[in-house]
Amino acid sequence: MVKGVAIRCGSLPTGAVTRTLDVLGWSSGPWEDVNCPANQVAAGLYVAYGAILDKFGFRCATVSGADQSTVSMSSAASATFGTNLTLTASGGSGTGAYSFAKVSGNCTVSGSTMSPSAAGSCVVRATRASNTNYAAATSADQTITIAQRTPTFSWSNVTKTFGDSAFTLTAPTVTNGVAGSWSYSSSNTGVISLSGSGNATATVSGVGSSTITGTFTPTDAVNNVSGGTVTMTITTIDTAGPVSSGSITATHTNSSSVAVTYTVTDDVAIASVQVFRSTNSNLSGAASCGSATGLSGVSASASVTCTGLTTDATYYVYTVATDAAGNVEAVPGSADDSIIRDTVAPSAPVAPTLDSGSDTGSSSSDRVTSDTTPTVTVTVAETGGSVTFTATGGSTCVQSSVASLSVSCTFAVLAAGSYSITATHTDAAGN
Repeated sequence: MVKGVAIRCGSLPTGAVTRTLDVLGWSSGPWEDVNCPANQVAAGLYVAYGAILDKFGFRCATVSGADQSTVSMSSAASATFGTNLTLTASGGSGTGAYSFAKVSGNCTVSGSTMSPSAAGSCVVRATRASNTNYAAATSADQTITIAQRTPTFSWSNVTKTFGDSAFTLTAPTVTNGVAGSWSYSSSNTGVISLSGSGNATATVSGVGSSTITGTFTPTDAVNNVSGGTVTMTITTIDTAGPVSSGSITATHTNSSSVAVTYTVTDDVAIASVQVFRSTNSNLSGAASCGSATGLSGVSASASVTCTGLTTDATYYVYTVATDAAGNVEAVPGSADDSIIRDTVAPSAPVAPTLDSGSDTGSSSSDRVTSDTTPTVTVTVAETGGSVTFTATGGSTCVQSSVASLSVSCTFAVLAAGSYSITATHTDAAGN
């Protein structure tokens, strides 16, 4: 006897399910599987009956997935030309994956990566895929603003030596690879002057430092920001020392000091000059004896007093200059000049005589003459210096160059009379 009916359903969302119905009081089979076409499930009960129960089963029908919750774009609202943006979304239901697509604008989309193709904007949307329980869902469109790219730069400082040849500036590095051209300016043209195309040729015109500003113009000014700048510093140094020399007007002195006239030149700026003295011709044992400081300009000439001539000797002098950069001139291999210090007076000359050519009359040796411009002669103990002849009444005759031990001098007109003449020898040192 039939006591019940058991109904086995086909493949539902969670698999096959068997339920036992007691409607007819049946408790045993036979049972049959309900097999529906692909993409359909058993959706309704079908009963056909004859005398008692002829047929019992389900009709097959299509069942749609449920709607997902709202899918939303969650990507950043702005991007920059040249930089990819990762697209993101949120919301939806089920386990379906997100996918992204370009709707319009200046970009391409691959997977979740948006690549800007130009400055402007790009419209994108997201889709969350369907699964067993939910239909696919699409987000609202998102407009992403694409800004111009800002070029970035790096530039290294430069050191040059005064006197170097003109050189071409090395262009800054554009660190994000934007193509373009450069122009330059100098903050201190007294140190670095610029010329040529884009002012790219630099000339060292002085010692110091100058800030060089580079201004960048991108080839693609639509998608890249124009007018970006970067700076670096060019420092110029002076490595060449000044050149100087010293000279002494006198050849002898009886003083402990002497005036030395120096001349100095430099390629940039002079600072000081120092005078040295030595009693050795090879300049060994030299000591500083005077200096001039606070100098400026590229050339100077003046006098400085050299002191310390404390003993009678020949003193050899030379100068050493220092420029504003601290470069010191090398000691010369020989003296610039020399002077003899002499404090010993020469021996007194013998009595002067009337030159025979001036002794007129019957005798050439009686010192009676009618010559009103007589020449007198004296013998001295050493050469150098001067001899002064003095006649009674104060008339003098000076021989300023004593080249030999016999010294002569011709008086100017002397009146008739008797004269006593004396001679005084002053050596070159003034003794």
